[in-house]
Amino acid sequence: MGTNRGDALRIAQLTDLHLFADASASLLGIQTEDSFHRVLDLVRHTFPRPDFLLLTGDLSQDGSSASYERLRQALLTMPMPAFCLAGNHDCEARLRRILPTACVLEEQHWLVLMVSSVVPERVHGLLSEATFAWLDAQIAANAAKGVLIAFHHPVLPLGNQWMESILLHNSQRFMHLCDRHPQVKVVVNGHAHQEFDVLHGGVRYLVAPSTCVQFLPHAAQFQVDRQAPGFRLIDLWADGTITTTVHRVGAHLFQPDLVAGGY
Repeated sequence: MGTNRGDALRIAQLTDLHLFADASASLLGIQTEDSFHRVLDLVRHTFPRPDFLLLTGDLSQDGSSASYERLRQALLTMPMPAFCLAGNHDCEARLRRILPTACVLEEQHWLVLMVSSVVPERVHGLLSEATFAWLDAQIAANAAKGVLIAFHHPVLPLGNQWMESILLHNSQRFMHLCDRHPQVKVVVNGHAHQEFDVLHGGVRYLVAPSTCVQFLPHAAQFQVDRQAPGFRLIDLWADGTITTTVHRVGAHLFQPDLVAGGY
């Protein structure tokens, strides 16, 4: 895989698709299959073209083979490769069997590490001891490269009180790992259905909007937002800097259920 423009590696992050076995099904007022394809079209017309797609979990709402098969077919239409991670709504074994996954992507200046934060039958996230050991070894073996780490559950609180118990539960342990390895430059997550971009301890923590329904930022209780579905572009530069932008489909295309109290 080569970079698309000079010395930047460009990633399109899509997350929280919540596809169903029934392609016509809706989540909180939004037909998730339709909204995903609208976002995919937006990515398809992005220039310069992303080098790859990074899908960071909750790809299916029901963990069905049918939803993963349709997603696989959709990704095959894209002019760049895609790599998929599981979220708490996914059937991880089924996802790995059907969809393209990877653990490591190495470029001239960057190392991209993809791990699972899924705890079976739970909504919150956790990184295992084996995952911490693997991350330590991979980062130590690539000391000259900038590092991006991707998994589903956000590390930092986003300001949503109701969400704090369902984030990454061993976030302090993860941040200590980042402290030991200053070449870790950026951490990419999903799960929160909203955009988030914070620099903490020298690491850029990024969360992308969902390709379907959005959650209202800084809310004490669960609340749906009016924001449109979208994705995040991330440019990783040879000097270790990161630039990123969020792109959304037309606001008039989808009308979520703003009075929903959960899902």
